[in-house]
Amino acid sequence: MHETDPSRSAPRFSWQRWWPVLLVAALAFGVFANSLQNEFIYDDWVAIVHNQYAHSWSSLWELVDPTSTYHRTYTLLSWRPLQNLSFLVSYKLFGLNAGGHHLFNIILHALSAAVVLVVLRRLTRDETVALVGALVFAVHPIHMQAVQVSGLRADVLTTPLFLAAILCHLRLRDRPDKAPFVWAGLAAGSYFLSLTAKEAGATLPLVVLFLDARRGGLKTVLNREGMRPYIGYAAVAALYGWLRFGLFTNIHQGVDYLGGSPLAALMTTGRIFAAYIDHLLFPFSFRPRYLVTPSAGLDAATAGAWALLAALAGLAYLARRRQPIITLGLVWLAFTLLPVANLVPIRNPMADRYLYLPSVGFCAIVGWVALEGGRAATKRWGINGKRAATALGAAVLVALASLTWRQNTLWHDEVTLWSEVLRLEPESRGIRLSLGVSLGRKGRYAEAEELLQASIRRWPDEAEAYYSLGIVYTMQDKNERAAALFRETLRRKPSHRQALSRLTALEAASAGSGEAIERARAAILADPSFPQGHYHLGVLYQSHGMRDRAKAAYREAVRLSPEFAKALNNLGIILASEGDLGEAEEALRRAVAADPDYARAHLNLANLYLKRQSPNQALPHLEAVIRLEPDHPRIEQIRSLASRIRQGR
Repeated sequence: MHETDPSRSAPRFSWQRWWPVLLVAALAFGVFANSLQNEFIYDDWVAIVHNQYAHSWSSLWELVDPTSTYHRTYTLLSWRPLQNLSFLVSYKLFGLNAGGHHLFNIILHALSAAVVLVVLRRLTRDETVALVGALVFAVHPIHMQAVQVSGLRADVLTTPLFLAAILCHLRLRDRPDKAPFVWAGLAAGSYFLSLTAKEAGATLPLVVLFLDARRGGLKTVLNREGMRPYIGYAAVAALYGWLRFGLFTNIHQGVDYLGGSPLAALMTTGRIFAAYIDHLLFPFSFRPRYLVTPSAGLDAATAGAWALLAALAGLAYLARRRQPIITLGLVWLAFTLLPVANLVPIRNPMADRYLYLPSVGFCAIVGWVALEGGRAATKRWGINGKRAATALGAAVLVALASLTWRQNTLWHDEVTLWSEVLRLEPESRGIRLSLGVSLGRKGRYAEAEELLQASIRRWPDEAEAYYSLGIVYTMQDKNERAAALFRETLRRKPSHRQALSRLTALEAASAGSGEAIERARAAILADPSFPQGHYHLGVLYQSHGMRDRAKAAYREAVRLSPEFAKALNNLGIILASEGDLGEAEEALRRAVAADPDYARAHLNLANLYLKRQSPNQALPHLEAVIRLEPDHPRIEQIRSLASRIRQGR
């Protein structure tokens, strides 16, 4: 018999090593569990609910190809194919069940928290620091926006991939003689995937370079073995740069520097970063949007913010030898915030979700504070430092978890959310408009009109306010009032294509002449890649009995947006009226699949089945109408019909 080498024996499961990972993941899931009952909010509407590209496997390549119509025209302003694919997967799993999409995000957050623990173990070499840091990451309220808004899941998607790349890099450094090209390839692959989820992954080479320098100095990098992973990172960066900046374009992109210049933007960024430190330390209230006023110069607030940042930089330098975890945490925080430092202008200069990945550094420092606090308690008062640190840490975790749990309820629906934010920011124009449209979606038209009309009186030059009020009027079929507001929107902002599309369709429908329709057609198709334009044109043709033209317009809308429920529904109506029941059924079934809450499509499909003498197939769609639209003008007739079908089974 030969003795076995313990170092080569198969690894065995260690409960002692894995129970903290399970604890962290469970806590991360549990603290957000009450958001499973929340509705779609904020960017969920544009990214998931109304994003027809994310509803069909036939759009798979559109979601990946940086040159596709989707990426050129849709209002998601970056090339994030992995995020787009996640929208498609979660839609196929849960449809338009908001709780399912929230579940998807919460699982990603639990995964991120678990990987944070593993990474902090490797970086700090201390179980207490890693566990406390990961627990704080799991429950911190700063992650509210990243976890709560399904349409903004890029951060919870990119973070575990970023951390996986670091783990692969560290494995390569620990055992460079064991499958080095495999681990270098895995690190580069994880890096690329993190970039396809969100641009924040771009900072990985900086972070690992710091880790390498911290470990053995830069000389350990400047040789063939040391450079091996960086060659992969460089290749990935070049490929991503070509795809993102060479091929990708979007007609909505482009924004000026904060304050109109790079210097003003840099000054303002100092205040933003200081605010982020405040939010991490004192997480009492958060908002989906922040109104950022650019710094006019080195005023007191700006000077104070930069003084704070300079002090933290000095602390990182002074602590590098005796307290390296402080340096690690601060450098991590600084490096991973670089993509949102407004050095390259971004549309949203400040958002709490930007702190999701950077907060790992902050959490490492919190873990160190807990460890050192326990040691100090033992030394100074002679008490059991571990118990004292555990008790204090538990109290902090309970406080943070309570804040997160409460914040979850404020994000239950858009009206609740925007009402709370407006209470905190009564001068915010954007919040008022968002609340107004949200009230309209809930059918609270009088409140919506009052709020939006007050906004127009207060800010008469705000084009979007007129458009928002016009939308609320269209919800009530008050088309003349809506048309007037769309005209006013265009007078103040001629490039507002949504207002142009809606206005021209309304005007032509009202005029009724062939000349008016052709003018509308020319205006709507000024951007032929805009599917809503073709849809509005189809509605216009259909209202004037031009069925062939309407059918062609709806088909083009569906070609551009394969799961455009309203276009599919109207196409099905025309096909059914022409006697093409097979194709009509296909169109209406696709409309119902694209939007299961679209009562009109359910009713039209039920009518088609009744026409085909298939009452049992019609019944579930009649029941859907009863459930979705209890105030339908023919609801009693629909209920009676459904009842007769049940009795006749």
